This record gives sequence, structure tokens and C-alpha cells, in this order.
Amino acid sequence: MSVLPILARYALTAGSAEFVSMAWWGTGIVILLVLIVDLGFSRTVSQLVIKRQLPGNLSVGVANAAAVIIENPYKRQVLCTVADQLAEGFATDNLPVTVSLKPGHKRIIHYHLFPNLRGLFPLGSIDIRITSVLKLWEFRQQACDDQTVRVYPNFKPVLDNKILSMEQQLTQMGAHVVQRRGQGLDFHQLREFQQGDVLRQVDWRASARQAKLISREYQSEKDQDVIFLLDCGRRMRIKEDDLSHFDHALNAMLVTAWMALRQGDAVGMMSVAGADRWVSPVKGRAAMKLLLNQVYDLHSTTENSDYLRAAEQLMTRHRKHALVILITNVRDEGAEDLQAAIRLLSGSHQVMVASLREVQLDQLLSQSVQSFDQALAVCGIARYLQERQQALRQLGSTGTTLADVLPAALPVALVNGYLSIKASGAL
Repeated sequence: MSVLPILARYALTAGSAEFVSMAWWGTGIVILLVLIVDLGFSRTVSQLVIKRQLPGNLSVGVANAAAVIIENPYKRQVLCTVADQLAEGFATDNLPVTVSLKPGHKRIIHYHLFPNLRGLFPLGSIDIRITSVLKLWEFRQQACDDQTVRVYPNFKPVLDNKILSMEQQLTQMGAHVVQRRGQGLDFHQLREFQQGDVLRQVDWRASARQAKLISREYQSEKDQDVIFLLDCGRRMRIKEDDLSHFDHALNAMLVTAWMALRQGDAVGMMSVAGADRWVSPVKGRAAMKLLLNQVYDLHSTTENSDYLRAAEQLMTRHRKHALVILITNVRDEGAEDLQAAIRLLSGSHQVMVASLREVQLDQLLSQSVQSFDQALAVCGIARYLQERQQALRQLGSTGTTLADVLPAALPVALVNGYLSIKASGAL
């Protein structure tokens, strides 16, 4: 306090200008010293130990659990802000976040990644901003900038919601898939005769030994081949919700492939238009992983779909009898090419065609017409749908199994079609 009278006396005698100048210089020197001391003390904390934990693979459009582990190896407490500099097409929650780390302690920060595209992506770096002791400086540290992730189609919700409840749905509808005796079905086991069994199922020798009627039970033949022809052309680029028609088709294909593998069949796929992808039919636990690795980065293109060329390629690549499931959007244009492809495939294979309908067209037809322009639009849509139906009828006349459904109904339609063909012994 004794300094203040001296400074006041000096200000009165030496003049206020010199006093203000000295005060500014003194204040600046003090601030500079504080900054230097804070910088020098804080620079002892230069690098934290950082690790990012990710699941083996990510699924598109859903929350994928991730974590950042930060360890403080120093002897003082550290305050830092953590952010994940993600690649384009990714979103996250719970970040950025500020944490305080005690000496020698570590912290696990849990968050989620939300990718909205499929494919192989390089992730951005983990960005750490370390605050100095007096909070006058920030030091930036980057880590984990060399990680890449595969983003796969997310077919698990479809699987859980559709397939696991399928038996209940079919029972409520009064339908069920039965195991029937006949050509192309394998003997499974002997069991006691039940109501509904036919006499030709009775094993008379076993019945004589057991002194009661014993039936032979048959199961669908295993070791069949199922090949998906997945249309990747421009007609599959229609997007009416969060997913395009192609993404709906890809998810439905994976669900049906999973069901076929459970039935003991081998599954393969071939792309139509765009990137040339071919997976020869394979069965077993590794088959699903192999299929996913081949299609996770597959996207629709602007190319026209050449069905006949695709059929010729398939006939060259796979000669054994198989169930060929073509997933596309049947339209009037290209109908002749599609019919030629079906006739070629039907000579050696059982063929099923699944066609996706546009939700928006059904919605527009159901609306009331309020203007001349709307009337013209409705007439155009009606004619387009009429021509499309004609193309489907022509396909049906060849004996091809058809499914013409909205995108949301495609998984169940494909699985039902596959199980029906398999139970009929046509495979």
C-alpha cells in the first residue's frame, strides 16, 4: 500500500503521460511474465495417451458404439476438450466434451457414430485441446488419424422385425410352409403317426416292429444353390424415404440369404449394371461374411440394366441348377430384354423376379384431382402403371415366380417366395 502514495506523487510531479506509459509497460511485462510462466509450466504436459475403440464393423443409419480412452501419465491434473474429427457422412453424439484427468488416471468417453453411407471410409483424427494451468493457453494434440472403417448395410432390424415374427404372421393369415414328401425332398426321421399324415408316409416295417403306426418325416433338400441377381442400374436409384430402392433391395437380399443359409443351401450373387460383382454360391458360417464383404460398398449407378447380358454371364459362370432371384424394378421399357433373359435362365434354373413399386405413385393416384395439371399427371401415372402391369403379366405367363411389392414389404416377399419354391420341390 505504501507504493500507491509514491506513484501518485510521481504522477503529479513527472506528468501523467510518463506515468501512463510506465503503467502500460509495467502491466505488459507482468502479463508477459505470467504468460511465459504458464506456458513453460504447462508445456511439461505435451502428449496424452489416446486410443479410439471401434466395433469391428459399422452399420449404416444406426448408432454404433465407440469410445475414446485418454490416459494422463503426468504428475499434475490436466483439463482437456475431446472432439472426433469425423469423415464426411458421419455424425456423432456426446462430443465434444471437456474432461479433467487426475495424475496417472485415465478416462473412457463413450459416444456413438452414425454413418449415413455404406463403404470403406478413413476416419478423421481425435482432436484433443489441453488447457494450461492458468487457462491462458491451449495445446492441440491429434491422434488415431490412420483408422479406416467398413460401413455395412444394416439388415439386422429388418431381420429382427420381419423374419423372427414371420411364423406368427403366417399363422394369423392361415398359411404356413409345410415339409412335403416328394421328389427333391430328403428323408429326415421316423416319428409316430400324426393326424394329417398320408398313408404313403407310413413306414410299415417300422410300424410292425413298434406295434404302432410310424411315419417317415421329410425335410426340404439341402445343398441347393440360390443366386441373387441384384440390379444396380439407374431404375434402382429412386429414393422415397431414408433408403433408396437399391438399399431396400440389398437389405432384402441379405435377409433372404441368411434364411437360405439357415436352410442349408449355398448362396451367391451377381450384380447387374455398374460394378461387376460375382460371388460363387457358398454355404456355412463364412458365407454371410463373404457376401457382406462383397456388397457393403456396392451402390446403384446411372447405367442401363442389360438383363440379357447378365443372364448370359450367369449361364457361363454357373451351370448347376439353382434358384435365381432377380431383384429389380420392372418397367415397360426393357421388358423384351427381361423376357429374353428369363427364357434363357429358365432353361437351366428356377427363376424368381422381385419387382419394387414406387410408393409415391400409389400416393399420387389416391389423391383427389384439383387442377388440369394434376389430371394430366394422374393420367400419365395411370398409363405408366398399366404398361408396367402388362409387362408383369407377360413375365408371369412364362411360369416365372413374381413378387411385385412396395420396398418395405420386399424382405418378407423374398423369404416367402424362396420358402415356397423350396417346399414345392422345384429347387
